Amino acid sequence: MTRLLLFLGPQPRWLRFDRGRIAAQGEGLPAPMADAELVVAVPAEAVALHWLALPDLAPAQAQAAARLLAADLTAAPVDRLHVAVAPGGGRRPVALVAMDVMAGWLAELAAAGLVPDRMVPDALLLAAPAEGVAVLQVGARWLVPVSYTHLT
Repeated sequence: MTRLLLFLGPQPRWLRFDRGRIAAQGEGLPAPMADAELVVAVPAEAVALHWLALPDLAPAQAQAAARLLAADLTAAPVDRLHVAVAPGGGRRPVALVAMDVMAGWLAELAAAGLVPDRMVPDALLLAAPAEGVAVLQVGARWLVPVSYTHLT
């Protein structure tokens, strides 16, 4: 399977993986690839991440439940937020992003002929280590996840 990982931001960068290995990489927006899964990593600083305990629900139900819980977590009106919930049950990440920011990302991708299969905050691409930190440099940005066990 071919997967294209695109880091969206002021200076987009991308990696193309074939059979789990980097086959190509570049700067800017890549050309569309009909046979590749497109995973778009968005700048985490534009996303409010919360870890919420949610039961194993259908995706639409999980999103509705997260939206209700988000009303207590943010000062922004919830009807102006895009809410995304990780699959599964139990404690999992819920991402909140302003609808106009999400619309801007999608418009930028559409203008380049790109349709994402998944979008994820870039900070979630690195697994949090049991101790200490992990670091990944992406262009001029640094991703540094820490252990999430202390988050509520």
